[in-house]
Amino acid sequence: MRSTTILAHSMGGIVTRCLITKPERSFWDAAFKKPIEELVLSDADRETLKEAFSWEPEGHVRRVVYMAVLHLCSDYAGNWIGKLGRWLVKPPNAFATFYNRITSENPGVFTEAYAELGKGRLDSVHALSPTQPTLKILANLPNSHPVRVHSIIGNPTPSVPLAES
Repeated sequence: MRSTTILAHSMGGIVTRCLITKPERSFWDAAFKKPIEELVLSDADRETLKEAFSWEPEGHVRRVVYMAVLHLCSDYAGNWIGKLGRWLVKPPNAFATFYNRITSENPGVFTEAYAELGKGRLDSVHALSPTQPTLKILANLPNSHPVRVHSIIGNPTPSVPLAES
Protein backbone atom coordinates (compact mmCIF):
# COMPACT_ATOMS: atom_id res chain seq x y z
CA MET A 1 0.00 0.00 0.00
CA ARG A 2 1.70 3.14 -1.20
CA SER A 3 -1.22 5.52 -1.39
CA THR A 4 -4.38 4.97 0.66
CA THR A 5 -7.56 7.03 0.69
CA ILE A 6 -9.79 6.66 3.75
CA LEU A 7 -13.46 7.57 3.88
CA ALA A 8 -14.25 8.00 7.58
CA HIS A 9 -17.54 8.57 9.38
CA SER A 10 -18.16 9.63 12.98
CA MET A 11 -15.81 7.92 15.48
CA GLY A 12 -13.99 6.34 12.52
CA GLY A 13 -12.81 9.84 11.69
CA ILE A 14 -11.22 10.18 15.11
CA VAL A 15 -9.43 6.86 14.62
CA THR A 16 -8.35 7.98 11.14
CA ARG A 17 -7.00 11.25 12.56
CA CYS A 18 -4.79 9.14 14.82
CA LEU A 19 -3.47 7.28 11.77
CA ILE A 20 -1.98 10.46 10.31
CA THR A 21 -0.49 12.06 13.42
CA LYS A 22 2.39 11.31 15.75
CA PRO A 23 1.35 12.16 19.31
CA GLU A 24 4.82 12.35 20.85
CA ARG A 25 4.10 13.02 24.59
CA SER A 26 0.94 15.09 24.17
CA PHE A 27 -1.58 12.49 25.38
CA TRP A 28 0.73 11.12 28.07
CA ASP A 29 1.35 14.56 29.54
CA ALA A 30 -2.40 15.28 29.56
CA ALA A 31 -3.26 12.03 31.35
CA PHE A 32 -0.35 11.33 33.71
CA LYS A 33 1.45 13.40 36.33
CA LYS A 34 4.68 11.38 36.02
CA PRO A 35 6.77 10.04 33.14
CA ILE A 36 6.33 6.36 32.35
CA GLU A 37 9.84 5.63 33.64
CA GLU A 38 8.80 6.64 37.17
CA LEU A 39 5.70 4.44 37.35
CA VAL A 40 5.59 1.12 39.17
CA LEU A 41 4.59 -1.23 36.35
CA SER A 42 5.19 -4.74 35.11
CA ASP A 43 7.05 -4.95 31.81
CA ALA A 44 3.83 -6.00 30.06
CA ASP A 45 1.83 -3.08 31.51
CA ARG A 46 4.60 -0.63 30.60
CA GLU A 47 4.57 -1.90 27.00
CA THR A 48 0.77 -1.68 26.83
CA LEU A 49 0.84 1.93 28.03
CA LYS A 50 3.56 2.84 25.55
CA GLU A 51 1.49 1.42 22.70
CA ALA A 52 -1.68 3.16 23.91
CA PHE A 53 -0.15 6.61 24.30
CA SER A 54 2.46 6.71 21.55
CA TRP A 55 2.29 5.32 18.05
CA GLU A 56 3.74 5.72 14.59
CA PRO A 57 1.54 7.22 11.88
CA GLU A 58 0.62 5.32 8.73
CA GLY A 59 2.65 7.04 6.01
CA HIS A 60 0.71 5.41 3.17
CA VAL A 61 -2.48 7.36 4.01
CA ARG A 62 -2.47 10.16 1.42
CA ARG A 63 -6.09 11.35 1.41
CA VAL A 64 -8.86 11.41 4.01
CA VAL A 65 -12.52 12.25 3.49
CA TYR A 66 -14.27 12.95 6.79
CA MET A 67 -18.06 12.60 6.93
CA ALA A 68 -19.87 13.97 9.99
CA VAL A 69 -16.85 13.62 12.28
CA LEU A 70 -16.92 15.26 15.72
CA HIS A 71 -13.37 16.60 15.61
CA LEU A 72 -13.66 18.69 18.78
CA CYS A 73 -16.48 17.29 20.93
CA SER A 74 -20.16 16.58 21.16
CA ASP A 75 -22.54 18.37 23.50
CA TYR A 76 -24.64 15.19 23.42
CA ALA A 77 -21.91 13.35 25.34
CA GLY A 78 -22.76 15.33 28.47
CA ASN A 79 -26.56 15.36 28.30
CA TRP A 80 -29.15 12.62 28.87
CA ILE A 81 -28.39 11.02 25.50
CA GLY A 82 -24.73 10.70 26.50
CA LYS A 83 -25.69 9.30 29.90
CA LEU A 84 -27.82 6.69 28.16
CA GLY A 85 -24.91 5.89 25.83
CA ARG A 86 -22.51 5.51 28.77
CA TRP A 87 -25.00 3.19 30.45
CA LEU A 88 -25.13 1.05 27.29
CA VAL A 89 -21.44 1.18 26.38
CA LYS A 90 -19.00 0.11 29.07
CA PRO A 91 -15.27 -0.43 28.70
CA PRO A 92 -14.31 -4.12 28.73
CA ASN A 93 -13.50 -5.61 32.14
CA ALA A 94 -9.87 -6.09 31.07
CA PHE A 95 -9.63 -2.32 30.43
CA ALA A 96 -10.97 -1.47 33.89
CA THR A 97 -8.75 -4.10 35.54
CA PHE A 98 -5.68 -2.77 33.72
CA TYR A 99 -6.21 0.86 34.76
CA ASN A 100 -7.26 -0.09 38.30
CA ARG A 101 -3.96 -2.00 38.61
CA ILE A 102 -2.00 1.06 37.45
CA THR A 103 -3.87 3.29 39.91
CA SER A 104 -3.38 0.93 42.85
CA GLU A 105 0.39 0.73 42.20
CA ASN A 106 0.69 4.47 41.45
CA PRO A 107 -1.87 6.42 43.51
CA GLY A 108 -2.64 9.93 42.28
CA VAL A 109 -0.76 9.44 38.99
CA PHE A 110 -3.65 10.48 36.73
CA THR A 111 -4.42 14.14 36.08
CA GLU A 112 -7.82 15.50 37.10
CA ALA A 113 -9.00 15.51 33.47
CA TYR A 114 -8.26 11.78 33.21
CA ALA A 115 -9.34 10.63 36.66
CA GLU A 116 -12.05 8.44 35.08
CA LEU A 117 -9.39 6.68 33.02
CA GLY A 118 -7.55 5.84 36.24
CA LYS A 119 -10.73 4.18 37.49
CA GLY A 120 -11.09 2.23 34.24
CA ARG A 121 -14.30 4.09 33.43
CA LEU A 122 -13.39 6.38 30.53
CA ASP A 123 -15.51 5.15 27.63
CA SER A 124 -15.95 6.24 24.02
CA VAL A 125 -18.98 8.41 24.85
CA HIS A 126 -17.25 10.24 27.71
CA ALA A 127 -14.21 10.74 25.48
CA LEU A 128 -16.38 12.93 23.20
CA SER A 129 -17.40 15.22 26.05
CA PRO A 130 -16.46 18.92 25.93
CA THR A 131 -14.80 18.40 29.34
CA GLN A 132 -12.29 15.87 27.96
CA PRO A 133 -9.12 17.31 26.38
CA THR A 134 -8.40 14.33 24.11
CA LEU A 135 -10.11 15.60 20.98
CA LYS A 136 -8.70 19.10 21.41
CA ILE A 137 -5.20 17.64 21.70
CA LEU A 138 -5.75 15.48 18.62
CA ALA A 139 -7.15 18.40 16.61
CA ASN A 140 -4.06 20.50 17.38
CA LEU A 141 -1.53 17.85 16.36
CA PRO A 142 -0.08 18.40 12.90
CA ASN A 143 -0.31 15.72 10.26
CA SER A 144 2.90 13.71 10.27
CA HIS A 145 3.12 13.77 6.48
CA PRO A 146 1.30 15.44 3.55
CA VAL A 147 -2.33 14.32 3.52
CA ARG A 148 -5.15 15.81 1.44
CA VAL A 149 -8.11 16.25 3.77
CA HIS A 150 -11.75 16.86 2.88
CA SER A 151 -14.75 17.24 5.19
CA ILE A 152 -18.40 16.63 4.45
CA ILE A 153 -20.30 18.53 7.11
CA GLY A 154 -24.03 18.76 7.62
CA ASN A 155 -25.55 22.05 8.73
CA PRO A 156 -28.83 21.56 10.61
CA THR A 157 -29.51 25.31 10.49
CA PRO A 158 -28.79 26.62 6.96
CA SER A 159 -29.50 30.21 8.04
CA VAL A 160 -26.48 30.01 10.39
CA PRO A 161 -22.97 30.06 8.88
CA LEU A 162 -21.41 26.59 8.88
CA ALA A 163 -18.56 27.64 11.22
CA GLU A 164 -21.15 28.67 13.81
CA SER A 165 -23.58 25.78 13.42
